[in-house]
Amino acid sequence: MNKILFGALALALTTTGLTASLEAQPAARPAARDWTKTITLTPERNAVMGNPAAPIKVVEYLSFACSHCADFVAQSKPRLEGDLVRRGLVSIERRPVVMQNQPFALVAALAVQCGPTARWFGNGDAMLAAQPKWLPKLGDPALQKKWNGTPANRYAMTMARDLGFYELMQGRGYTTAQINACLTNKVNFDAILKTSNYAFNTIGISGTPTFLVNDSIVSFYDWPNLEALIEAMLPQ
Repeated sequence: MNKILFGALALALTTTGLTASLEAQPAARPAARDWTKTITLTPERNAVMGNPAAPIKVVEYLSFACSHCADFVAQSKPRLEGDLVRRGLVSIERRPVVMQNQPFALVAALAVQCGPTARWFGNGDAMLAAQPKWLPKLGDPALQKKWNGTPANRYAMTMARDLGFYELMQGRGYTTAQINACLTNKVNFDAILKTSNYAFNTIGISGTPTFLVNDSIVSFYDWPNLEALIEAMLPQ
């Protein structure tokens, strides 16, 4: 009996000590949420990256044929996405627009809006980064003549193939059939044109990129000035 009581007492003391030891350890902090992984789609079919409740909301009207837009993304990405959006302080909404007589910008936007919304920012970054490869082709008279003679139902696919968009998107894991479907997606086609019409005719933007910060248009298009404005608006 004494052995049994001793054993039970020893077990109780050991368990209590172990529990106390565990309770004394500081609780591990949960990993901070990475808001760049949150991509949502607006009713107008534009992609938003970041915390929906972010205190600072940036809207970028851009053209994927715009070199200033490519410069902005390259310059801003480390700080804007890598820090401010990641921590939930800023959200970014991209609204692709098409200027008059720039069908290639529309084709590029249709290619970017391929697959799930979560991939649209990455697709857009890749399209902007590839500008040095495809923008020079727009001045090729032979291609211009070819596109002018292409039937409407083949126009986007023909231009996309000639500009290297198929190769670009295939490198990102898309199949030819998927790319074809994206380039002929009438819902996205209509949404891009509607966004463009609103931007140029209702808001009155004059070029790209144009930024709205908390629904107000700003007067500059470069990252240093936008960063300074955001910094001034950040919660202290």
